Amino acid sequence: MLLDGRNWANLRLDGSNVFILKSKESRTINVYASTKTKLEGEQMFLVTVKRNSDIVKELQLKANVIKAGSYWLTLISKSVLQAVLIGLVVLLFAIGFFLAYEDKAKKQEAEEAPDYSLERETYY
Repeated sequence: MLLDGRNWANLRLDGSNVFILKSKESRTINVYASTKTKLEGEQMFLVTVKRNSDIVKELQLKANVIKAGSYWLTLISKSVLQAVLIGLVVLLFAIGFFLAYEDKAKKQEAEEAPDYSLERETYY
């Protein structure tokens, strides 16, 4: 198997560039690419499959090139956003639980308080 990055990328295969497959056998092959330039977006590269010295098939594949830092920044920012949202939900639940407990305590205190409305009042 031969890879041609067309002068925009360094391409390599996972393991060796020689794969032996039996009839009706399939195998996943990973292609690793790193750019030589500051290109971004969809880029094409060519994969040539050979049997001995005969070309069996040529495949044109696409790679989506992104800035190296932006992928990790996006991944980290998603994780941070998820953690903040989970924290916010837990905080709101805790506040609701606290307010419900306070309300219940005030109602119970009001029920236990003596009723002074029946006492005599003196006016001068």
